[in-house]
Order: sequence, then structure tokens, then C-alpha cells
Amino acid sequence: MTYFREIQHLPLRTYNQGVMAFNIQEDEGNDASLAYLKGLLPEEKVRVMAFFQDVKKRGPEEVKRELIRTMPLQEDGDLA
Repeated sequence: MTYFREIQHLPLRTYNQGVMAFNIQEDEGNDASLAYLKGLLPEEKVRVMAFFQDVKKRGPEEVKRELIRTMPLQEDGDLA
């Protein structure tokens, strides 16, 4: 299972972790999602819970727009 720890930009890592937990819950249920969340480091859990609250408050599209707006530009050599 991936926890996206190779991603240096913390807001993007947190977004990916939160979306992964949500998708697991949708596909496999609450127990599987909780098992994923238990694999997060304590500081990651705090950030993901704050992410969930932010999505609940502002909506997923607004949260995603802000993430994209704040992401650093990539050098050409960094693109996959």
C-alpha cells in the first residue's frame, strides 16, 4: 500500500493520502479505510484529518483548486 511519502510537497502528499483513504472506503468499506489510516505516521494522520475537515467545509473542488494554485512549478527534467 502506498502512503505517497516520496512526494516532497506536503499539501500534495496529504491530498493523495486523503483521496486514497476515501477511495478505499468507497471500494472496500470502512474497515479497509481505517486500516489504511492506521498505517499513516501520527503527523500524517493529523494532516489528513484536517484535510477531511477542509473538504467538508469548503468542498472537494475548492480544496483541489487551492492545492493546484499553491503547487511549485516543476523543472522540465522533473516531469514524468
